[in-house]
Formats: sequence, C-alpha cells, structure tokens
Amino acid sequence: MAWIAEVPIVPVALIGPHESRLRIDPASGPIVFAAPGRRPDPVPYKLTFLPPVNVRSAVSTLNDQQSLSAFCEQVRQSIQTSLDADSAGRPLIPVAKRLQRLYGQPQREMALQSC
Repeated sequence: MAWIAEVPIVPVALIGPHESRLRIDPASGPIVFAAPGRRPDPVPYKLTFLPPVNVRSAVSTLNDQQSLSAFCEQVRQSIQTSLDADSAGRPLIPVAKRLQRLYGQPQREMALQSC
C-alpha cells in the first residue's frame, strides 16, 4: 500500500506487552502465563517511532518479490534493534526470552515450516 500511495512507512516499536503478560509462541499456539481472571501486571510501556523509510527507494516494482522481502526484513531488523536497546535493564525481558527459547518456536522457523 505504501508503494502504491507513494508514502513513507514509519516503523514503530512497542515494549511492555511481554512483561505485562508473559507469553511464549510454540507451534501448537500461544501460551500466556496468567491466572484466569488476573489482570496484566502493571509495567511501563514505551512506544518508539523510528525514522520513516521509503519503500520505493528499495523496491523498483511490486513484482520484485526479492527486493520487497529484503526491504521488509530491513524494517523488521530496525524494529528489533530498537526493542533490544529499549529492553536493556528491564528485568522481565530476559525471562520472556528464556521462556521463548525453552518452550517456544522462533517466528522465522514457524514461517518456514508453513511453506
């Protein structure tokens, strides 16, 4: 849509949801660690707007799937870099990552298995 409309994409990173309600994503479906009826734990949320990016500068035509995939990965990496920097010092982030490593399945592997 951004390519067609000739508008920039503004990547956004949100930190906090994995701390308020710990969740892992195995292949069988998400598991949320929360007691029934329990509200999410109060944690500070942080919303970071990253610099706008122009999809047309990286993708010449909509039929260029390789360039489009590379562009999407670049945007995803910029969001992940922001999340990693913003999560430094937040105590529950390492817990969520450890749970995901132990019991979950990385999203990339899930996507590859569905192909």
